[in-house]
Amino acid sequence: QFDAVLVSLVRTAVIGFSLAVTTGFLLASVRIADYASNPAFLAKMLILAAAGSNALVLRVMSGSRHAADAVATPAGASAAAISLALWIAAILAGRWIAFA
Repeated sequence: QFDAVLVSLVRTAVIGFSLAVTTGFLLASVRIADYASNPAFLAKMLILAAAGSNALVLRVMSGSRHAADAVATPAGASAAAISLALWIAAILAGRWIAFA
């Protein structure tokens, strides 16, 4: 039921995140000196680190439970809301890179 779909969604998210990291690294490596001094780029890197840490905390917090059960707790719901806010912030910071 829902748990079977969740496993597939998590796997898809991990693959997508890995692909985004790889292509992002390749893109940034072309002009890394320019990006290293760009405050929007640095903000995005911090936001991505926070988002990854949040995901790791949610995973550790869930223990042996399914992720759906972990999100059903107040702490899990907070982690989900924080995750959503961080990913939106990462998108906005990414758009800001071109203008900074």
